[in-house]
This record gives sequence, C-alpha cells and structure tokens, in this order.
Amino acid sequence: MKDVNIASHLDALPQLIWFEVDELFPFFICLFVGIYFKIMTPMLVAGVVGSMWYMRQKRDAPRGGLFHMFYYFGLRPLNGAHQNGLIADMME
Repeated sequence: MKDVNIASHLDALPQLIWFEVDELFPFFICLFVGIYFKIMTPMLVAGVVGSMWYMRQKRDAPRGGLFHMFYYFGLRPLNGAHQNGLIADMME
C-alpha cells in the first residue's frame, strides 16, 4: 500500500492575506457599526483592538476556550446541565 501525505492545515479556516476569516469578524462588525452611526475613527480603532484581542485569545486558549468564557460571563449556556454561568456556587 502506498503512503499518502495529508496536509496539516486541511481543515483550517480560509485566510484573507495573513488573517484567518474569523479573526477579522470583530473588525468588520465595528466597521459596519461605525458606518451606520457615523463614528468611523473610534470604531476602526475598536475593531483593530478587538481583532488583536481575539487573535491573542485564540492563540493562547485551548479549543473551546471562548465558549467557556462566554458561559462564565453568562452570555450563553454551556450545555444542558449548566445553564447559567453567573451562578458560581452550588446550593443544596
């Protein structure tokens, strides 16, 4: 049987220049909000800072780390058993 080489980045997200597509979402969201409310400069700065923060979080945190952070701040349920991240202690 012949060995076949499989690329290591086969399931990676598409790239735009040197950014992955999901890393540019905070920038484009802030860009469109800035266009809508006519406050482009502050929103462009916020978009760059938000994208840099997201890239750092994505690089340093394990997979699924952002979902756990959203759960911790009460923005989304983690799963069926843990619905609210704002409840830190278990009461019996």
